[in-house]
This record gives sequence, structure tokens and C-alpha cells, in this order.
Amino acid sequence: RWERVWRVGQERKVAGALGVPTPESRASWAREQGLPRQEDGGAADPALLKALASRLNRRLQGRPGARPDERLAGVARVAAFSLDNGLLTQTVKQKRDRIAERDAAAIALIYGR
Repeated sequence: RWERVWRVGQERKVAGALGVPTPESRASWAREQGLPRQEDGGAADPALLKALASRLNRRLQGRPGARPDERLAGVARVAAFSLDNGLLTQTVKQKRDRIAERDAAAIALIYGR
């Protein structure tokens, strides 16, 4: 489960995802992959992120009417989007420009820059 996910790279051939998984999900995914527990706020293990991207791509492809180009280049775990940190509006919509600015390094890693 994810607290929040933001799809990035709409202007690219392949999209990416910035996600804030729940603590329970992080622990479960790490355990399934035989990786150490992922701590809050720490950088996620690259093997775990690759496993998450693979899992999400399988889900995307399993949908009725899925297109081959609907896949993720990668996933990055980022800090939460909230009203307090200015990344959500009062109606709980994501402020895309601010998220892109804050998480520019994570987006660059998704696309190998």
C-alpha cells in the first residue's frame, strides 16, 4: 500500500513514480525480497525499488486493455507530501511543481541521470 504516489515523466517515453509507501508495506516488501528492513526517512535499497517497479509493471500490464507503453522506468521512495510541508493544497491535491523541485534528484535517478 502507498500513502501517496505521483506519476512523473509524462513527457517521456516511459513514466516513473515517486511514492510514499506505508511503513507496513516497506517492511513487507523488504521481507519478501530478503532485504533489510527499510527505515523511515532513509534511502531505499535499490534492489527493493527495482522489485517494486517490477511489481507495479506487472500490475499495470495485467489490467484489461493495458498498452505495452504503460510501464514505469522506475520508482523512487520520497518523503511524505503534506499540507505542513507545502506539497499539498488545502483540498489535498499535490502541488506538482513543488514536488518536482523538491524531488528532482529522485526523478533524475529514475531516468539514470
